[in-house]
Amino acid sequence: MTTHAISFDAGLADLKADAWMERVQEIGTAIGEFKKLGPNHNAVLLDAGPKLLVSFEDANALRQTAKGGEPRSFAHTRRDGWSTLTILCSRATWFRDEAVYEYFDQLIDDGFFDEYEQVLFYGQGPCGYAAAAFSVAAPGARVLALSPMATMNSRLAAFDPRSRALKRVDFTSRYGYAPDMIEAADHAYIIHDVNRRIDCIHAGMFVRKNVTLLRTFGIGVHLDQAFEDFDILEDLFHAAMAGSLTTAIFADQLRARRENAAYLCWIIERAKEMGHPKLAKMASAVAVKLVDGDDLISLHNVIGKQQNAPSTEAAE
Repeated sequence: MTTHAISFDAGLADLKADAWMERVQEIGTAIGEFKKLGPNHNAVLLDAGPKLLVSFEDANALRQTAKGGEPRSFAHTRRDGWSTLTILCSRATWFRDEAVYEYFDQLIDDGFFDEYEQVLFYGQGPCGYAAAAFSVAAPGARVLALSPMATMNSRLAAFDPRSRALKRVDFTSRYGYAPDMIEAADHAYIIHDVNRRIDCIHAGMFVRKNVTLLRTFGIGVHLDQAFEDFDILEDLFHAAMAGSLTTAIFADQLRARRENAAYLCWIIERAKEMGHPKLAKMASAVAVKLVDGDDLISLHNVIGKQQNAPSTEAAE
């Protein structure tokens, strides 16, 4: 079997913003290409195999929360041999920038996306919006968008209080309304948390024949971080790239988290925060039966905090 995996050490952990971007530029220049797109965006191409992952990421968020402080796309070049094109923003721009439009225009003119056998666009939140919006540049591509917004045009997204702060951002021009931009996609997978009303409304705006809505319950807004902690994000990428991310497969992935220490710790902490010590105790009892080794130590630490915490039963 042909492998296109490229072994490299990103060395991005714990770097400050300028040093981090300089290192990203070094990696891109060595393995593919690095291009500045105006003052707020950068594009990093890692040239590997015939599958392409186009990932939209917030550079500051990556430095603070991602494993190794690196773009999530990098791991797929290293592990799967996928070519990756990562579009980085240095502030909350929603990628609504003429320099980004012109870059994708040039990629289309050069027939860049035609060189790959399959293309997957990915993003979370505002980056999920961008992944859906710019997927129109590669007809037949697939989209994996976590908690994406359809638009933040204040006329269409008046239900979303965040739109008030974005009145000056133009969501009506090119690459504007994300749900319209996915009509040329082979398929789009929109994952959202049903406990977040705003995310549900945005997700509903994406409904099309080529869209699968996938629901989570009570995880919150940062699905990328949660799925990474649950050890299922990588599998979601693979299924989305293959076009096989059905509701049944997604449900199986979520069931697997029940034996994941990070998820069980999260359930226990969540129960405590909501003032349900009995539920936290029940979750703790189940958790210690499902994990061992280092995971069990992590759970015992969380359970110990729960047992030592002041009881809220009287308040209930």
